[in-house]
Amino acid sequence: MDHEWKKCNACKKEIGFNSEYYICSVSTCRQKNTSFIFCCVSCWSSHLGLFNHRSAYAEEMTSPKAA
Repeated sequence: MDHEWKKCNACKKEIGFNSEYYICSVSTCRQKNTSFIFCCVSCWSSHLGLFNHRSAYAEEMTSPKAA
């Protein structure tokens, strides 16, 4: 059984099922073709240098439960 749901876009750490993760509040980062997800707030803040966000924050989410 695979315990990994997805990987963090910054550090590539595994994000498991039923785990907390963070997404960017900016709409362009939330689109289906980008779908940036981060394992912690520091990984989320590392992407701010790449994108010119004026007013952004990290939203805490929970990954789906394993089937």
